[in-house]
Amino acid sequence: MNFLENVKEVVTDTAQTVAKKSGELVDKTKTSYAIYDLNNDIKKLYNEIGRLTYLSIEEEEDHTDSIKMKCDIIKAKLARIETLKTQTNFGGFKCPVCGKPSDSSADFCPSCGANMTVDVECDVQDGEE
Repeated sequence: MNFLENVKEVVTDTAQTVAKKSGELVDKTKTSYAIYDLNNDIKKLYNEIGRLTYLSIEEEEDHTDSIKMKCDIIKAKLARIETLKTQTNFGGFKCPVCGKPSDSSADFCPSCGANMTVDVECDVQDGEE
């Protein structure tokens, strides 16, 4: 393999890696926004539960069914958040060897010890083109 073929292979591999990482970043960003929206919905539901509780006490009306319904919606939204976090390994990276979550700054997997860094190799010999 000559020098230009080596360079072409390295550039192609690097471009593929960049495209893959860009796609992963887009997916994580979409997941972040979805989680953010779900958390905002949950905060609104908590406020509505508080309002209904206040009205139940002040007006001596029973709003228990509405409160229970809102609690069920909150449980469903919390479950969706956990599903999103689990599906995307949110907040961390997976070891390429064992698949267990790892800190993004770790050089080695805390579970199996595998190297977590990406090395790019290129065999270039002097005088080759």
